[in-house]
Amino acid sequence: MASHTCHAVNCRAECPPQYLCCRKHWSMVPQPMQLLVYTHYRRGQCDDMNPSVEWWQAAMTAVLWVATKEQQPLDVVKRELRGWLLSVFAAYERRLEVVDAAMARRREERRV
Repeated sequence: MASHTCHAVNCRAECPPQYLCCRKHWSMVPQPMQLLVYTHYRRGQCDDMNPSVEWWQAAMTAVLWVATKEQQPLDVVKRELRGWLLSVFAAYERRLEVVDAAMARRREERRV
């Protein structure tokens, strides 16, 4: 299994894949934000690398919160989150592909 590191900006502390952040950074995230991350976490999403769009949104909100609390420089935050945004777009595309495929099947069934 590949190692997994904390998603907080400039943190490279190792943590289990199912955790968004190391203990230090997770404790900085307010409980309502933590709940959103937990609510949208799906067991196995770290294995198939396919978290939901909702999880990405909740996770990015938590990471941005921590970066703000730590007063991380904006250019560093932008660089770190650029990859996250690409992942969110990829998740949206996968969701659209599933919806498109379902709609195509439905149209085909109606023709028969």
